[in-house]
Amino acid sequence: MPDVTLPDMFLGAARAYPERIALDFMGREMTYAKLAHEVGNVAASLQLLGVSKGTRVALMLPNCPYYPIFYYAVLLAGGVVVNLNPLYTAVELEHIVGQAKAEIVVSLDMPSHVAKLLEMAENVPVRHVITCPLGPWLPWVKRSAYEALGWWRREVRTHPLVTGYGALRAVASGLQVVQVAVGDVAVLQPTGGTTGIPKLAALTHGNLVANAAQSRVLLEGVTLPENGRVFLCVLPFFHVFANTALLNLGLATGARLVMMPRFEMKDFLATLRRVNPTLIGVVPALLQKLAENKKARRDDFAGVGFIISGGAPLPVDVAEAFTEKFGVEVHEGYGLTEASPVVACNAPGKRKLGSVGRVLAGTDVKFFDLDNPRREVGVGVPGHIVVRGPQVMQGYDNNPEETKLVLKKGWLHTGDIGMIDEDGYVHLTDRAKDIVMVSGFKIFPRQVEDALRAHPDVAEIVVLGLPHRSKGEQVVAVIRAVEGRRLTEEDVAAFAKVCLNPL
Repeated sequence: MPDVTLPDMFLGAARAYPERIALDFMGREMTYAKLAHEVGNVAASLQLLGVSKGTRVALMLPNCPYYPIFYYAVLLAGGVVVNLNPLYTAVELEHIVGQAKAEIVVSLDMPSHVAKLLEMAENVPVRHVITCPLGPWLPWVKRSAYEALGWWRREVRTHPLVTGYGALRAVASGLQVVQVAVGDVAVLQPTGGTTGIPKLAALTHGNLVANAAQSRVLLEGVTLPENGRVFLCVLPFFHVFANTALLNLGLATGARLVMMPRFEMKDFLATLRRVNPTLIGVVPALLQKLAENKKARRDDFAGVGFIISGGAPLPVDVAEAFTEKFGVEVHEGYGLTEASPVVACNAPGKRKLGSVGRVLAGTDVKFFDLDNPRREVGVGVPGHIVVRGPQVMQGYDNNPEETKLVLKKGWLHTGDIGMIDEDGYVHLTDRAKDIVMVSGFKIFPRQVEDALRAHPDVAEIVVLGLPHRSKGEQVVAVIRAVEGRRLTEEDVAAFAKVCLNPL
Protein backbone atom coordinates (compact mmCIF):
# COMPACT_ATOMS: atom_id res chain seq x y z
CA MET A 1 0.00 0.00 0.00
CA PRO A 2 1.29 3.54 -0.76
CA ASP A 3 3.07 5.06 2.24
CA VAL A 4 1.68 8.57 1.66
CA THR A 5 -0.94 10.91 3.09
CA LEU A 6 -4.08 11.99 1.25
CA PRO A 7 -2.64 15.41 0.26
CA ASP A 8 0.53 13.69 -0.98
CA MET A 9 -1.61 11.38 -3.10
CA PHE A 10 -3.60 14.25 -4.61
CA LEU A 11 -0.63 16.57 -5.17
CA GLY A 12 1.26 13.74 -6.86
CA ALA A 13 -1.57 13.39 -9.37
CA ALA A 14 -1.68 17.17 -9.86
CA ARG A 15 2.01 17.17 -10.77
CA ALA A 16 1.48 14.25 -13.16
CA TYR A 17 -1.61 15.70 -14.89
CA PRO A 18 -1.47 19.52 -14.45
CA GLU A 19 -3.49 20.38 -17.58
CA ARG A 20 -6.15 17.71 -17.20
CA ILE A 21 -9.59 18.76 -16.01
CA ALA A 22 -9.99 17.78 -12.36
CA LEU A 23 -13.41 19.27 -11.57
CA ASP A 24 -16.48 19.79 -13.75
CA PHE A 25 -19.48 21.46 -12.13
CA MET A 26 -22.41 22.25 -14.41
CA GLY A 27 -19.97 22.68 -17.27
CA ARG A 28 -17.55 24.98 -15.39
CA GLU A 29 -14.12 23.40 -15.20
CA MET A 30 -10.93 23.50 -13.11
CA THR A 31 -7.63 21.86 -14.02
CA TYR A 32 -5.47 19.82 -11.66
CA ALA A 33 -2.89 22.63 -11.54
CA LYS A 34 -5.54 25.22 -10.64
CA LEU A 35 -7.12 22.92 -8.05
CA ALA A 36 -3.74 22.25 -6.40
CA HIS A 37 -3.04 26.01 -6.32
CA GLU A 38 -6.42 26.72 -4.73
CA VAL A 39 -6.00 23.93 -2.17
CA GLY A 40 -2.63 25.34 -1.14
CA ASN A 41 -3.95 28.88 -0.73
CA VAL A 42 -7.00 27.78 1.25
CA ALA A 43 -4.78 25.61 3.48
CA ALA A 44 -2.58 28.63 4.22
CA SER A 45 -5.67 30.75 4.99
CA LEU A 46 -7.02 28.08 7.32
CA GLN A 47 -3.75 28.07 9.22
CA LEU A 48 -4.20 31.81 9.82
CA LEU A 49 -7.62 30.97 11.31
CA GLY A 50 -5.90 28.66 13.76
CA VAL A 51 -6.00 25.30 11.98
CA SER A 52 -3.01 23.22 13.04
CA LYS A 53 -2.28 19.53 13.42
CA GLY A 54 -5.39 17.78 14.72
CA THR A 55 -7.82 20.72 14.43
CA ARG A 56 -11.27 19.43 13.50
CA VAL A 57 -12.96 21.20 10.58
CA ALA A 58 -16.49 20.15 9.60
CA LEU A 59 -17.56 20.24 5.95
CA MET A 60 -21.29 20.66 5.39
CA LEU A 61 -21.12 20.75 1.61
CA PRO A 62 -22.89 19.00 -1.28
CA ASN A 63 -20.92 17.89 -4.34
CA CYS A 64 -19.48 21.16 -5.62
CA PRO A 65 -15.94 22.51 -6.17
CA TYR A 66 -15.66 23.70 -2.58
CA TYR A 67 -15.82 20.17 -1.21
CA PRO A 68 -12.56 18.85 -2.76
CA ILE A 69 -10.89 22.24 -2.23
CA PHE A 70 -11.60 22.27 1.51
CA TYR A 71 -11.21 18.52 1.95
CA TYR A 72 -7.59 18.51 0.81
CA ALA A 73 -6.88 22.00 2.19
CA VAL A 74 -7.90 20.99 5.71
CA LEU A 75 -5.71 17.89 5.49
CA LEU A 76 -2.78 19.83 3.99
CA ALA A 77 -3.01 22.32 6.86
CA GLY A 78 -2.75 19.41 9.31
CA GLY A 79 -6.42 19.32 10.25
CA VAL A 80 -9.05 16.59 10.42
CA VAL A 81 -12.17 16.59 8.22
CA VAL A 82 -15.55 15.96 9.86
CA ASN A 83 -18.16 15.05 7.25
CA LEU A 84 -21.66 16.48 7.64
CA ASN A 85 -24.81 15.96 5.60
CA PRO A 86 -26.28 19.37 4.59
CA LEU A 87 -29.73 17.91 5.32
CA TYR A 88 -28.93 17.43 9.01
CA THR A 89 -31.17 19.43 11.33
CA ALA A 90 -29.70 21.94 13.76
CA VAL A 91 -30.15 19.37 16.56
CA GLU A 92 -28.25 16.70 14.59
CA LEU A 93 -25.51 19.19 13.75
CA GLU A 94 -25.22 20.14 17.40
CA HIS A 95 -24.75 16.49 18.36
CA ILE A 96 -22.15 15.61 15.73
CA VAL A 97 -20.19 18.86 15.68
CA GLY A 98 -20.16 18.91 19.48
CA GLN A 99 -19.08 15.28 19.68
CA ALA A 100 -16.31 15.89 17.13
CA LYS A 101 -15.22 19.11 18.86
CA ALA A 102 -15.05 20.81 15.47
CA GLU A 103 -13.81 24.39 15.72
CA ILE A 104 -14.70 25.49 12.17
CA VAL A 105 -17.63 24.59 9.91
CA VAL A 106 -17.66 25.17 6.14
CA SER A 107 -20.94 25.58 4.24
CA LEU A 108 -22.46 27.12 1.15
CA ASP A 109 -23.80 30.62 1.80
CA MET A 110 -27.38 29.44 1.33
CA PRO A 111 -29.89 30.79 3.89
CA SER A 112 -31.17 27.34 4.95
CA HIS A 113 -27.64 26.05 5.56
CA VAL A 114 -26.24 29.04 7.42
CA ALA A 115 -29.34 29.50 9.57
CA LYS A 116 -29.00 25.93 10.89
CA LEU A 117 -25.32 26.43 11.63
CA LEU A 118 -25.85 29.68 13.50
CA GLU A 119 -28.63 28.03 15.53
CA MET A 120 -26.27 25.14 16.30
CA ALA A 121 -23.49 27.54 17.25
CA GLU A 122 -25.59 28.88 20.13
CA ASN A 123 -24.89 25.61 21.96
CA VAL A 124 -21.60 24.43 20.43
CA PRO A 125 -18.34 26.42 20.80
CA VAL A 126 -17.60 26.84 17.07
CA ARG A 127 -15.05 29.58 16.33
CA HIS A 128 -15.77 30.18 12.63
CA VAL A 129 -18.47 29.48 10.04
CA ILE A 130 -16.98 29.79 6.54
CA THR A 131 -19.56 30.46 3.82
CA CYS A 132 -18.87 29.70 0.16
CA PRO A 133 -20.65 31.44 -2.76
CA LEU A 134 -22.05 29.05 -5.35
CA GLY A 135 -22.98 31.83 -7.78
CA PRO A 136 -19.64 31.98 -9.67
CA TRP A 137 -20.01 28.28 -10.53
CA LEU A 138 -23.61 28.42 -11.80
CA PRO A 139 -24.93 28.88 -15.35
CA TRP A 140 -26.19 32.44 -15.82
CA VAL A 141 -29.91 31.59 -15.47
CA LYS A 142 -29.42 29.83 -12.14
CA ARG A 143 -26.91 32.47 -11.08
CA SER A 144 -29.55 35.19 -11.42
CA ALA A 145 -31.91 33.38 -9.04
CA TYR A 146 -29.04 32.73 -6.66
CA GLU A 147 -27.89 36.36 -6.64
CA ALA A 148 -31.41 37.58 -5.87
CA LEU A 149 -30.63 36.71 -2.23
CA GLY A 150 -27.55 38.91 -2.21
CA TRP A 151 -29.07 41.22 0.39
CA TRP A 152 -29.38 38.33 2.84
CA ARG A 153 -25.77 37.29 2.30
CA ARG A 154 -24.55 40.83 3.00
CA GLU A 155 -26.40 40.76 6.33
CA VAL A 156 -25.00 37.34 7.27
CA ARG A 157 -21.41 38.49 6.64
CA THR A 158 -21.74 40.91 9.55
CA HIS A 159 -22.28 38.03 12.00
CA PRO A 160 -19.17 37.70 14.20
CA LEU A 161 -18.83 33.95 13.48
CA VAL A 162 -19.13 34.19 9.70
CA THR A 163 -16.18 34.45 7.31
CA GLY A 164 -16.87 34.54 3.57
CA TYR A 165 -14.76 32.53 1.14
CA GLY A 166 -13.47 35.71 -0.51
CA ALA A 167 -12.37 37.15 2.82
CA LEU A 168 -10.72 33.86 3.74
CA ARG A 169 -8.75 33.73 0.50
CA ALA A 170 -7.74 37.38 0.73
CA VAL A 171 -5.53 36.69 3.75
CA ALA A 172 -3.67 33.72 2.25
CA SER A 173 0.07 33.74 2.91
CA GLY A 174 2.83 31.15 2.92
CA LEU A 175 1.76 27.63 3.86
CA GLN A 176 3.42 26.25 6.98
CA VAL A 177 4.50 22.66 6.38
CA VAL A 178 2.92 20.29 8.91
CA GLN A 179 4.37 16.85 9.56
CA VAL A 180 1.47 14.45 9.17
CA ALA A 181 1.94 10.68 9.35
CA VAL A 182 -0.07 8.03 7.54
CA GLY A 183 -1.26 6.80 10.93
CA ASP A 184 -2.77 10.18 11.83
CA VAL A 185 -6.55 10.61 11.68
CA ALA A 186 -7.70 12.27 8.46
CA VAL A 187 -11.51 11.98 8.57
CA LEU A 188 -14.12 11.60 11.28
CA GLN A 189 -17.06 9.92 9.59
CA PRO A 190 -20.47 9.83 11.32
CA THR A 191 -21.92 6.33 11.42
CA GLY A 192 -24.55 4.30 13.17
CA GLY A 193 -21.88 1.61 13.21
CA THR A 194 -22.72 -1.94 14.11
CA THR A 195 -24.98 -1.00 17.04
CA GLY A 196 -27.04 1.90 15.66
CA ILE A 197 -25.70 4.44 18.19
CA PRO A 198 -24.27 7.54 16.39
CA LYS A 199 -20.48 7.51 16.54
CA LEU A 200 -17.51 8.98 14.65
CA ALA A 201 -15.30 6.47 12.86
CA ALA A 202 -11.69 7.69 12.96
CA LEU A 203 -10.23 6.96 9.52
CA THR A 204 -6.52 7.60 9.09
CA HIS A 205 -4.62 8.82 6.04
CA GLY A 206 -3.30 5.28 5.72
CA ASN A 207 -6.81 3.78 5.85
CA LEU A 208 -8.19 6.01 3.11
CA VAL A 209 -5.13 5.92 0.84
CA ALA A 210 -5.02 2.12 1.15
CA ASN A 211 -8.70 1.77 0.25
CA ALA A 212 -8.27 4.03 -2.78
CA ALA A 213 -5.27 1.91 -3.85
CA GLN A 214 -7.20 -1.32 -3.26
CA SER A 215 -10.15 -0.01 -5.28
CA ARG A 216 -7.85 1.19 -8.06
CA VAL A 217 -7.25 -2.44 -9.04
CA LEU A 218 -10.91 -2.61 -10.11
CA LEU A 219 -10.19 -0.06 -12.85
CA GLU A 220 -7.66 -2.32 -14.55
CA GLY A 221 -10.42 -3.95 -16.59
CA VAL A 222 -11.82 -0.58 -17.75
CA THR A 223 -10.53 1.00 -20.96
CA LEU A 224 -8.59 4.21 -20.27
CA PRO A 225 -9.68 7.06 -22.56
CA GLU A 226 -6.98 9.25 -24.09
CA ASN A 227 -7.70 12.22 -21.82
CA GLY A 228 -8.23 10.22 -18.65
CA ARG A 229 -11.27 8.71 -17.01
CA VAL A 230 -14.46 10.60 -16.30
CA PHE A 231 -16.24 9.89 -13.01
CA LEU A 232 -19.89 10.94 -12.75
CA CYS A 233 -20.32 11.90 -9.09
CA VAL A 234 -23.96 12.11 -8.07
CA LEU A 235 -23.44 10.27 -4.77
CA PRO A 236 -22.38 12.78 -2.09
CA PHE A 237 -18.71 13.08 -1.16
CA PHE A 238 -19.68 13.47 2.51
CA HIS A 239 -20.70 9.79 2.40
CA VAL A 240 -17.74 7.47 2.85
CA PHE A 241 -18.55 5.36 -0.24
CA ALA A 242 -18.33 8.31 -2.63
CA ASN A 243 -15.47 9.81 -0.61
CA THR A 244 -13.26 6.84 -1.40
CA ALA A 245 -14.64 5.39 -4.65
CA LEU A 246 -15.19 8.71 -6.42
CA LEU A 247 -13.30 11.59 -4.79
CA ASN A 248 -10.06 9.98 -3.60
CA LEU A 249 -9.87 7.27 -6.25
CA GLY A 250 -10.79 9.72 -9.00
CA LEU A 251 -8.27 12.41 -8.11
CA ALA A 252 -5.54 9.84 -7.38
CA THR A 253 -5.86 8.52 -10.94
CA GLY A 254 -6.12 11.82 -12.81
CA ALA A 255 -9.84 11.45 -13.51
CA ARG A 256 -12.26 14.25 -14.28
CA LEU A 257 -14.86 14.50 -11.52
CA VAL A 258 -18.22 15.60 -12.90
CA MET A 259 -20.09 16.71 -9.81
CA MET A 260 -23.84 16.90 -9.23
CA PRO A 261 -25.13 18.42 -5.95
CA ARG A 262 -28.20 16.16 -5.92
CA PHE A 263 -29.97 13.61 -8.08
CA GLU A 264 -32.63 14.92 -10.41
CA MET A 265 -33.49 12.66 -13.33
CA LYS A 266 -33.60 15.39 -15.99
CA ASP A 267 -30.24 16.87 -14.95
CA PHE A 268 -28.68 13.42 -14.52
CA LEU A 269 -29.61 12.29 -18.03
CA ALA A 270 -28.45 15.61 -19.53
CA THR A 271 -25.11 15.34 -17.71
CA LEU A 272 -24.74 11.71 -18.71
CA ARG A 273 -25.16 12.64 -22.37
CA ARG A 274 -22.84 15.64 -22.09
CA VAL A 275 -19.81 13.97 -20.48
CA ASN A 276 -20.02 10.29 -21.51
CA PRO A 277 -18.59 9.02 -18.18
CA THR A 278 -16.20 6.12 -17.73
CA LEU A 279 -17.39 5.30 -14.20
CA ILE A 280 -20.58 5.96 -12.27
CA GLY A 281 -21.12 5.33 -8.56
CA VAL A 282 -24.72 4.45 -7.73
CA VAL A 283 -27.05 3.10 -5.08
CA PRO A 284 -29.76 0.51 -5.91
CA ALA A 285 -32.60 3.04 -5.67
CA LEU A 286 -30.99 5.13 -8.42
CA LEU A 287 -30.66 2.08 -10.67
CA GLN A 288 -34.31 1.24 -10.19
CA LYS A 289 -35.39 4.79 -11.05
CA LEU A 290 -33.33 4.69 -14.24
CA ALA A 291 -34.68 1.29 -15.24
CA GLU A 292 -38.25 2.54 -14.76
CA ASN A 293 -37.72 5.92 -16.47
CA LYS A 294 -39.10 6.10 -20.00
CA LYS A 295 -36.78 8.93 -21.11
CA ALA A 296 -33.56 7.10 -20.25
CA ARG A 297 -32.15 5.52 -23.42
CA ARG A 298 -29.87 2.57 -24.03
CA ASP A 299 -27.27 4.70 -25.83
CA ASP A 300 -27.03 7.02 -22.81
CA PHE A 301 -24.75 4.40 -21.26
CA ALA A 302 -22.86 3.39 -24.41
CA GLY A 303 -19.49 4.69 -23.19
CA VAL A 304 -19.79 3.68 -19.54
CA GLY A 305 -17.11 1.16 -18.59
CA PHE A 306 -17.86 0.58 -14.92
CA ILE A 307 -20.93 1.06 -12.73
CA ILE A 308 -20.30 0.33 -9.07
CA SER A 309 -23.20 -0.04 -6.65
CA GLY A 310 -22.90 0.33 -2.89
CA GLY A 311 -24.57 1.84 0.14
CA ALA A 312 -27.30 -0.84 0.28
CA PRO A 313 -27.85 -4.44 -0.91
CA LEU A 314 -28.47 -4.66 -4.66
CA PRO A 315 -31.48 -6.85 -5.51
CA VAL A 316 -30.70 -9.21 -8.39
CA ASP A 317 -33.88 -8.27 -10.26
CA VAL A 318 -32.95 -4.57 -10.14
CA ALA A 319 -29.50 -5.32 -11.55
CA GLU A 320 -30.99 -7.54 -14.25
CA ALA A 321 -33.63 -4.98 -15.23
CA PHE A 322 -30.98 -2.27 -15.55
CA THR A 323 -28.66 -4.43 -17.65
CA GLU A 324 -31.50 -5.62 -19.88
CA LYS A 325 -32.55 -2.03 -20.60
CA PHE A 326 -29.14 -0.38 -20.99
CA GLY A 327 -26.79 -3.24 -21.87
CA VAL A 328 -24.35 -2.37 -19.06
CA GLU A 329 -23.47 -4.61 -16.12
CA VAL A 330 -23.68 -3.32 -12.55
CA HIS A 331 -20.93 -4.33 -10.14
CA GLU A 332 -22.04 -4.64 -6.54
CA GLY A 333 -19.59 -3.98 -3.73
CA TYR A 334 -19.68 -4.35 0.02
CA GLY A 335 -18.28 -2.16 2.72
CA LEU A 336 -18.95 -0.23 5.87
CA THR A 337 -17.83 3.09 7.26
CA GLU A 338 -15.43 1.42 9.68
CA ALA A 339 -13.53 -0.07 6.69
CA SER A 340 -13.12 3.19 4.74
CA PRO A 341 -15.48 1.62 3.37
CA VAL A 342 -14.79 -0.97 0.64
CA VAL A 343 -14.19 -4.59 1.71
CA ALA A 344 -15.19 -6.51 -1.43
CA CYS A 345 -16.36 -5.75 -4.95
CA ASN A 346 -17.15 -7.39 -8.25
CA ALA A 347 -14.51 -6.51 -10.85
CA PRO A 348 -15.24 -5.78 -14.53
CA GLY A 349 -15.29 -9.01 -16.48
CA LYS A 350 -15.37 -11.06 -13.27
CA ARG A 351 -18.82 -10.30 -11.93
CA LYS A 352 -20.94 -12.91 -10.16
CA LEU A 353 -24.48 -11.59 -9.94
CA GLY A 354 -25.97 -11.89 -6.46
CA SER A 355 -22.59 -11.63 -4.78
CA VAL A 356 -20.59 -8.61 -3.62
CA GLY A 357 -17.46 -9.95 -5.31
CA ARG A 358 -14.13 -10.99 -3.89
CA VAL A 359 -12.41 -9.24 -1.00
CA LEU A 360 -9.95 -6.51 -1.97
CA ALA A 361 -6.19 -7.00 -2.03
CA GLY A 362 -4.64 -7.12 1.44
CA THR A 363 -8.00 -7.87 3.08
CA ASP A 364 -8.79 -10.95 5.17
CA VAL A 365 -12.30 -12.13 5.95
CA LYS A 366 -13.67 -14.83 8.24
CA PHE A 367 -17.15 -16.18 8.96
CA PHE A 368 -18.22 -17.33 12.43
CA ASP A 369 -21.12 -19.56 13.47
CA LEU A 370 -24.37 -17.74 14.17
CA ASP A 371 -24.91 -19.62 17.45
CA ASN A 372 -21.27 -20.11 18.48
CA PRO A 373 -19.31 -16.92 17.68
CA ARG A 374 -16.00 -18.66 18.50
CA ARG A 375 -16.38 -21.34 15.82
CA GLU A 376 -15.36 -20.48 12.26
CA VAL A 377 -17.60 -21.89 9.51
CA GLY A 378 -16.64 -23.11 6.07
CA VAL A 379 -17.60 -22.49 2.45
CA GLY A 380 -21.31 -22.00 1.80
CA VAL A 381 -22.31 -21.65 5.46
CA PRO A 382 -23.76 -18.29 6.65
CA GLY A 383 -21.86 -16.67 9.50
CA HIS A 384 -20.94 -13.41 11.17
CA ILE A 385 -18.51 -11.49 8.94
CA VAL A 386 -15.20 -10.40 10.49
CA VAL A 387 -12.69 -8.34 8.50
CA ARG A 388 -9.03 -7.36 8.79
CA GLY A 389 -7.06 -5.08 6.46
CA PRO A 390 -5.22 -1.77 6.03
CA GLN A 391 -8.52 0.03 5.45
CA VAL A 392 -9.98 -0.85 8.87
CA MET A 393 -10.45 2.21 11.07
CA GLN A 394 -8.35 3.23 14.04
CA GLY A 395 -11.47 3.14 16.21
CA TYR A 396 -14.39 5.36 17.22
CA ASP A 397 -13.28 8.85 18.18
CA ASN A 398 -13.19 9.30 21.96
CA ASN A 399 -15.26 6.15 22.45
CA PRO A 400 -13.06 3.30 23.69
CA GLU A 401 -16.00 1.24 24.95
CA GLU A 402 -17.69 1.01 21.55
CA THR A 403 -14.31 0.50 19.88
CA LYS A 404 -13.63 -2.58 22.02
CA LEU A 405 -16.95 -4.08 20.98
CA VAL A 406 -16.11 -4.10 17.27
CA LEU A 407 -12.30 -4.15 17.08
CA LYS A 408 -10.70 -7.26 18.55
CA LYS A 409 -7.04 -8.05 17.88
CA GLY A 410 -7.16 -6.10 14.63
CA TRP A 411 -10.35 -7.78 13.39
CA LEU A 412 -13.45 -5.70 12.68
CA HIS A 413 -16.67 -7.39 13.74
CA THR A 414 -19.04 -5.99 11.13
CA GLY A 415 -22.42 -7.07 12.49
CA ASP A 416 -23.22 -8.41 9.01
CA ILE A 417 -24.03 -11.98 8.07
CA GLY A 418 -22.87 -13.68 4.90
CA MET A 419 -20.98 -16.56 3.39
CA ILE A 420 -18.20 -17.25 0.92
CA ASP A 421 -18.66 -19.61 -2.03
CA GLU A 422 -16.24 -22.08 -3.62
CA ASP A 423 -14.98 -19.40 -6.03
CA GLY A 424 -14.13 -16.94 -3.26
CA TYR A 425 -17.10 -14.63 -3.84
CA VAL A 426 -18.81 -13.15 -0.78
CA HIS A 427 -22.61 -13.27 -0.49
CA LEU A 428 -24.45 -11.11 2.03
CA THR A 429 -27.39 -12.49 3.94
CA ASP A 430 -28.38 -9.76 6.37
CA ARG A 431 -27.39 -7.63 9.33
CA ALA A 432 -27.35 -9.59 12.58
CA LYS A 433 -29.74 -7.13 14.19
CA ASP A 434 -32.24 -7.60 11.33
CA ILE A 435 -32.71 -11.35 11.84
CA VAL A 436 -36.32 -12.19 12.72
CA MET A 437 -36.80 -15.03 15.22
CA VAL A 438 -40.08 -16.85 14.52
CA SER A 439 -40.85 -19.75 16.86
CA GLY A 440 -37.12 -20.21 17.39
CA PHE A 441 -36.28 -20.22 13.66
CA LYS A 442 -33.98 -17.59 12.16
CA ILE A 443 -35.57 -15.72 9.26
CA PHE A 444 -33.37 -13.49 7.08
CA PRO A 445 -35.42 -10.51 5.80
CA ARG A 446 -33.34 -10.17 2.65
CA GLN A 447 -34.17 -13.73 1.58
CA VAL A 448 -37.88 -12.99 1.99
CA GLU A 449 -37.48 -9.72 0.08
CA ASP A 450 -35.68 -11.47 -2.79
CA ALA A 451 -38.40 -14.11 -3.00
CA LEU A 452 -41.38 -11.74 -2.93
CA ARG A 453 -39.72 -9.27 -5.26
CA ALA A 454 -40.13 -11.90 -7.98
CA HIS A 455 -43.87 -11.13 -8.00
CA PRO A 456 -44.51 -9.13 -11.20
CA ASP A 457 -46.57 -6.49 -9.40
CA VAL A 458 -44.01 -5.75 -6.65
CA ALA A 459 -41.89 -2.65 -7.33
CA GLU A 460 -40.20 -2.21 -3.93
CA ILE A 461 -40.28 -4.17 -0.69
CA VAL A 462 -38.92 -3.98 2.84
CA VAL A 463 -39.27 -6.90 5.26
CA LEU A 464 -38.97 -6.55 9.03
CA GLY A 465 -39.96 -8.28 12.24
CA LEU A 466 -42.66 -7.19 14.67
CA PRO A 467 -43.51 -8.66 18.10
CA HIS A 468 -45.91 -11.63 18.17
CA ARG A 469 -47.56 -13.02 21.32
CA SER A 470 -46.94 -16.72 20.67
CA LYS A 471 -44.20 -16.86 18.00
CA GLY A 472 -41.95 -14.17 19.51
CA GLU A 473 -41.81 -12.25 16.25
CA GLN A 474 -43.68 -12.22 12.98
CA VAL A 475 -42.46 -11.33 9.50
CA VAL A 476 -44.02 -8.21 7.99
CA ALA A 477 -43.57 -6.95 4.42
CA VAL A 478 -44.09 -3.34 3.36
CA ILE A 479 -44.63 -3.21 -0.39
CA ARG A 480 -44.96 -0.60 -3.13
CA ALA A 481 -46.86 -1.95 -6.12
CA VAL A 482 -45.81 -1.36 -9.72
CA GLU A 483 -47.46 1.80 -10.99
CA GLY A 484 -50.86 1.07 -12.45
CA ARG A 485 -51.07 -2.41 -10.88
CA ARG A 486 -53.44 -3.50 -8.12
CA LEU A 487 -51.81 -5.66 -5.45
CA THR A 488 -53.67 -7.10 -2.45
CA GLU A 489 -52.58 -8.88 0.74
CA GLU A 490 -54.22 -12.02 -0.60
CA ASP A 491 -52.09 -11.86 -3.77
CA VAL A 492 -48.89 -11.57 -1.75
CA ALA A 493 -49.93 -14.32 0.69
CA ALA A 494 -50.71 -16.72 -2.14
CA PHE A 495 -47.41 -15.98 -3.83
CA ALA A 496 -45.54 -16.41 -0.54
CA LYS A 497 -47.02 -19.89 -0.02
CA VAL A 498 -45.47 -20.96 -3.31
CA CYS A 499 -42.00 -19.43 -2.93
CA LEU A 500 -41.51 -19.50 0.87
CA ASN A 501 -41.85 -22.10 3.63
CA PRO A 502 -44.48 -20.65 6.02
CA LEU A 503 -43.82 -20.68 9.76
